[in-house]
Amino acid sequence: MSELKIEKLGKRFGEHRVLDDLTLTVEQGSLLALLGPSGSGKTTLLRLLCGFERCDAGSIRIGGQLVSSPQ
Repeated sequence: MSELKIEKLGKRFGEHRVLDDLTLTVEQGSLLALLGPSGSGKTTLLRLLCGFERCDAGSIRIGGQLVSSPQ
């Protein structure tokens, strides 16, 4: 398992900003839970991590390797 690093992640659906400037680091061996109200971006974040959606801003790295960016 590698370190997960999310930097300045952003995602919009039309004019609705779902994720805005999200930065998060999960160290190797750590456990993380995503909690929040309906519509707060939990599923969108997971879809970005899995590659089902493309981010509009920022980057996702796993083990130092870039796995998602706007380009």
